[in-house]
Amino acid sequence: MDTKYAAKILGVSTSTVQRWVKHFALPLDRNELGHYIFTEESIEVLRQIKTQIQQGVLLADLKLPNNLIQKQSANPVNAIHQMEHLQNQITQLENNLNQKADSVVSYQLLLHRQEIEELHEQVKMLSKKIAELELKQKLTKKSHLIDPPLPYDQTSVRKKNKKRNIIGMLFGF
Repeated sequence: MDTKYAAKILGVSTSTVQRWVKHFALPLDRNELGHYIFTEESIEVLRQIKTQIQQGVLLADLKLPNNLIQKQSANPVNAIHQMEHLQNQITQLENNLNQKADSVVSYQLLLHRQEIEELHEQVKMLSKKIAELELKQKLTKKSHLIDPPLPYDQTSVRKKNKKRNIIGMLFGF
């Protein structure tokens, strides 16, 4: 039976039952969720504790039944078994955590490798473009050195001179 049912039988609150169990370190089994499992014997021990408290005995002066003391002496074997079980669970959780961390790191490495490959491709493409632009620039420099000045520039200068000559002839300049 659970703590709530035990508290109902004893006529006290669940927190009182839990406090008595912890204070007297009663050797109670627990379920997979960690809740206390009460037997008829444990309920009887809690009844005796309640009776003594009602008689005005302080918690520190309460006397536990002899059968409980004997049961407590056998409890370390159970505690060792529980500790081994907990240690195995912790080891298993650590292994699972390490596997998960390894898989996350592997995934991140793959992503980084893909990003590096993409950047490498962009660098290759940019290198080709730079080489093309440098080649075009060299060709345009060579063409400027070989080509004579444009005739357009020469004609614009001549037209100005012709206009000036015509005006000069008219007015006698």
